Amino acid sequence: MRQRGRFAGFSLYISYTPHKENGHLCYRNTLPLPPLEFNTTCIGYGRYVIYYNERLDGVTYPEGYQLNIYTQLCEVENVRGDGRPFGKDSCAGHCRGNQPCNHVTGQCEAGCANGWMGKLCDERKY
Repeated sequence: MRQRGRFAGFSLYISYTPHKENGHLCYRNTLPLPPLEFNTTCIGYGRYVIYYNERLDGVTYPEGYQLNIYTQLCEVENVRGDGRPFGKDSCAGHCRGNQPCNHVTGQCEAGCANGWMGKLCDERKY
């Protein structure tokens, strides 16, 4: 129960940056206390899945919440993408040979298609 109380109230965000404020809330734990083995489905796009939990001074938390939280997150499994490039519009359709973008960098690994240039193949040559 103590371990569950440490996780209690956690949130998951999906973001294109490492800052949760730039992303969207995917999941927030509410009562009862979360199980130690947890599954959820988050629908969205981003580069980061951010686990966030805090305890604020002066706030009364529900029974079971541990006030001193130690994140002992051991494993995250099955974070999957659908083959889309990193950025929403990163080099979409502008890679040489219609190849996909690198899912981390957003860059065309095969280079830019004719008429396109730039780091993300998003600038017209002409």
